[in-house]
Amino acid sequence: MTRTLPRLTLLTLLTLLTLLAITGCDWFRKQTSAPPSRPTAAALDQLPTRCFGEPNARRNLIFLHGILPAGPTPPQLDPTADLTKLAAEQGVRIAMPKSVFPCRNAPEKLCWGSESPADIAAVYAGIVKSAGRCFAPGTRFGLIGFSNGGYHAARVVMRCLAPQPAIAIAIGSAGDVALAASDDLSGCAPLTVMVGTEDGVMREAQGFVDRLSAKRAQVSMRVYPGGHAVPWGELANVLAPYLVPH
Repeated sequence: MTRTLPRLTLLTLLTLLTLLAITGCDWFRKQTSAPPSRPTAAALDQLPTRCFGEPNARRNLIFLHGILPAGPTPPQLDPTADLTKLAAEQGVRIAMPKSVFPCRNAPEKLCWGSESPADIAAVYAGIVKSAGRCFAPGTRFGLIGFSNGGYHAARVVMRCLAPQPAIAIAIGSAGDVALAASDDLSGCAPLTVMVGTEDGVMREAQGFVDRLSAKRAQVSMRVYPGGHAVPWGELANVLAPYLVPH
């Protein structure tokens, strides 16, 4: 009896493995999270976009949100009231597209793309096209990104993608200079990195600015009191030179 038990156990195990090989693959796939899908050209061609401010405003902006849930936007993450106020007080037209790109490690949330140069370019092209619903295509605009949106705004500058914004502002974010298109970024758009004194990304942001400076980028850093949030009053001050009529 003691000699038979190991054989029965082994036989049972082999039987189970055989059944799993035949029928278990579908079960295993159901238990494993599928990787997030990349945005298709059709999806990027139809980014949901909201417009703020008067259509004939003297300046135009694109605002890129941070990480959002794939469903409805929670009130605490909705910048509608702040963008409405900024547009009215500064006399600007603002386009706010919404990402359709699932986050790499959290497909139930939306991000602005991976670190693939091809994805960065494709997503940016979709963003620029969507902004054409708010102001005339080909007109000058500034690019603002918060958190995950700030990372994408900085990548647009580092890749020197056309059309380069007149000004780029990345709030509460940093970046990886390995994504830079070259070691000479002097011809790319000016970038301001804004970060709160209590923001956990502060150290990374400072290092990012230093490394961009080494690549001759037109980059500056603006520190404001607070944590991981958009400082709307300070943002208006940073935008002021761009908003002056030419």
